[in-house]
Amino acid sequence: MKFFATIAKNLEPLLVEELVSLGASNVKQAAGGAHFEGTLRDGYKACLWSRLANAILMPVHTCEAPTPEALYDGVRQVRWYKHMSVDGTLAVDFTSSGSQITHTHYGALKVKDAIVDQFRDKYKRRPSVDTSNPDLRINVHVRKDVATISIDLSGASLHRRGWRIEQGPAPLKENVAAAILWRAGWPEMAAQGAPFLDPMCGSGTFPIEAWMMAAGIAPGLFRRDKFGFETWRRHDEEMWQEVLEEAKRMHEDGLQKELPHIIGYDKDHNIIRSARENAHACGAKHHIRLSQREVREVRAGDTPGLICVNPPYGERLEDEPGAMLAHERLGETLIESFFDWRVYLLTGSKELGFAIPLRAIKRYTVYNGPLECSLLHFEVKADRIYIPKEED
Repeated sequence: MKFFATIAKNLEPLLVEELVSLGASNVKQAAGGAHFEGTLRDGYKACLWSRLANAILMPVHTCEAPTPEALYDGVRQVRWYKHMSVDGTLAVDFTSSGSQITHTHYGALKVKDAIVDQFRDKYKRRPSVDTSNPDLRINVHVRKDVATISIDLSGASLHRRGWRIEQGPAPLKENVAAAILWRAGWPEMAAQGAPFLDPMCGSGTFPIEAWMMAAGIAPGLFRRDKFGFETWRRHDEEMWQEVLEEAKRMHEDGLQKELPHIIGYDKDHNIIRSARENAHACGAKHHIRLSQREVREVRAGDTPGLICVNPPYGERLEDEPGAMLAHERLGETLIESFFDWRVYLLTGSKELGFAIPLRAIKRYTVYNGPLECSLLHFEVKADRIYIPKEED
């Protein structure tokens, strides 16, 4: 079977690495995601275990779609009654690039019409539309007038882990945090016993994702949304339960592992309370240390490790002067107490990144939802410290 995993722009190479690690075959990078092959079990496993993907799609048909009418005809070639009941509900996600069909709402409407008309012709009845909780979610992407029609096995976005009970004013998406941890080399560092720290942890996204990654716990295990395949007509419940039970066993094993120190601090005691609630929701309450502390009070332990941090920035909290001050204080703390640590800093402003008095080893562009952010990689070493001249 063929599948396509979607991910935010610029993170596709990391998704390829992850899919290979999950046992997927013939993994190939593409714009916005990666193609892979495997059994239906591999599709289920990708939905449950992918930390980085937004969705797992299963293509069922491709067709020429230079016009809305051609798209309609192509969609009708799929035997939709094999995928859903006439009494079921459906939703359509439609995108296009470099194609003559540019109006996404109209494209989705033509896809929906083709499906319900097929049912009406066959059964004299038709399924209904439910955009929030459908029995079948269909994804159609038209690129250069060629439509790829897919079943969305994941349903709601996979970044919605289910552990987030409470959140701060501008939460970092869980799969974006996981991608940053992956890029930072956290799985290898955790295996070697290196500690993890987020000195501005907010509702706990980085520490919780770091803990699940280090413990080998499936990110979809706490999901409250149903997976899309669970109401798909060709769903194999017995196979799914086998995949799920294996993940539950690994979760129990993960709770018993001796893991490196994983720590989160934030200056706001209400935010720390939210982070603790979130950690409790996924069983990490006693495995992550979450405390109220100003960033200038944070100190390193004896062993160098990894810092991943998403400081407040103006576009997020509408407080540009405060955001600059937060970055400056973070920079001072890194220089004073975190020599030989690896640091990955995500910020919504390139200018704010320059408030950190370290020369970045590398800069990446990362999207947290629609917001374009800069991800900066620092190593806290003497030869990386930047001391501005007076004219700077």
